[in-house]
Amino acid sequence: MSAAESVRPGGSLRRRLAVTVILTTALVVAVAGAVAWFASAKLRRQGAEASMRSYAAAVMPRLLARQWLAQRDGRMLPELLPQSLPNDTDLWRALVTRDGRVLAHSLPQAPDSGWVHALPPADGKAVRREHPTLGPVLVLVEAIDLRPLAMRRGDGDRPRRSETEAGDRPARREGDPAGRRLAERFAARNEQRNDALYTWLEELDPRLVVVYPLAEIEAEARRQAWVLVGMWLLACTLVTAVVLFITGRVLAPVRRMTDAIAGITPGSATQQVAVAGLPSELQPVQARLNDLLARVDAALAREQQTTANVAHELRTPLAGLRAKLELALQKERDPAEIAALCRQGLGTMTLLQGLIDNLLLLTRLEAGQEKPHAQAVEVQEILASTWALHQPAAMARQITLERRLEPALSLITDGDKLRAVFSNLLSNAVAYATPNSMVQVAGHEQGDGRIRLTFTNEGATISHADAERVFEPFWRGDNARTVERGHCGLGLPLVRRLVKVLGGTTVAVSVKDGRFSVLVVLPSNVT
Repeated sequence: MSAAESVRPGGSLRRRLAVTVILTTALVVAVAGAVAWFASAKLRRQGAEASMRSYAAAVMPRLLARQWLAQRDGRMLPELLPQSLPNDTDLWRALVTRDGRVLAHSLPQAPDSGWVHALPPADGKAVRREHPTLGPVLVLVEAIDLRPLAMRRGDGDRPRRSETEAGDRPARREGDPAGRRLAERFAARNEQRNDALYTWLEELDPRLVVVYPLAEIEAEARRQAWVLVGMWLLACTLVTAVVLFITGRVLAPVRRMTDAIAGITPGSATQQVAVAGLPSELQPVQARLNDLLARVDAALAREQQTTANVAHELRTPLAGLRAKLELALQKERDPAEIAALCRQGLGTMTLLQGLIDNLLLLTRLEAGQEKPHAQAVEVQEILASTWALHQPAAMARQITLERRLEPALSLITDGDKLRAVFSNLLSNAVAYATPNSMVQVAGHEQGDGRIRLTFTNEGATISHADAERVFEPFWRGDNARTVERGHCGLGLPLVRRLVKVLGGTTVAVSVKDGRFSVLVVLPSNVT
């Protein structure tokens, strides 16, 4: 993903919050309404089924007892069957034979024979059907229990006695002595199951069909559905208005912060974002933003200072080089004088080349472009080779080197970068040490997988408080640090950054007796 794609705007935060909340609320309300509607419809259907079953349970004994079993002799002719059932309830019902013939009904007109043949089985389950006259209906088919027809009164002039049930009053017959009450008991007529009436009804196998019209119930369900839809639309409208209002109020501090940030120009980086009334969630953002602005301001200041320092460091040697060239051209000179001026100019150019190389290396180090290439190195060997490069300058100032290194002190690190560290530290020590003094290099293993190296020279004029500033590019502790002396304030900054690449740390210490030390701690194995 490119940088442009990673910072592509994601749309309005207010719009995204509003859409998310509104859609979530609409979905929740819709689901709740649908659940309520289906639950209400289920309850209505269950109520209808309960009414149908209650009616069927109540009407069948009544039909058998009052309509068919009224004959004391137990006989009933087909012509005595009722042609219509009493219309004493909102439920429609019918008596239907097994072959679909309607014996009796309470419908406005006789049921269609095709519809009757399509009735569900007599399993006691209500089924939805479309009736040609009544429209949508619930149909419950119950088989009629014919066992009461297989019951007869007991033989003999006097009925059998039986125990009365709690709450029943025994029937009193005429001619019975006062206070004597009898209860009639019917015995099962298992031996007379071929009775003509029972056989005839058993062949008919009558069914009680209970029909519950659903038109009004379904119309009410549709009305409720439309009411729920209207309430849902109203709720969505209200939620939209409330969410837009609340998000506007909640995001107002963000807009104020945006305006404050927009007011910061490149020339006013020292300004801070200060927005009153920020919520606690945005206060860390404001604090981090102010920290970022402070770092940007510091970086701009360093950039400006670096530019000024580079210009100053280049101006002095270039001015000297120009002076030497002008001096060489002023008059005719002998070859020896020309050669001397050329050597001086070459030395100045060498210093300029070193300055430019150090600047390029410092830039690569700060950009993270330099990586260590590990190899086994001996500290004694690195110190000897680098001191040989600076020994002429040290001898000119009568400075000697004192080694205090543990025997066979070695580590696995980048040899070239470690050599650059030693070279810059020794060059700095030789340049600023007191003449006729000593530069001391000490080193030992710390015991934690690290090696401690200390470079010390005498004659330091830097205070203890300013000791750490020597690692700032182009920082000057005294006026003697000039390009003419071979130093422009980049050596120790390079040391710190090189040591960091090698996984180590650097500390500068200046004590009152004029001793200046740089402590370098490196890992024994950079890998």
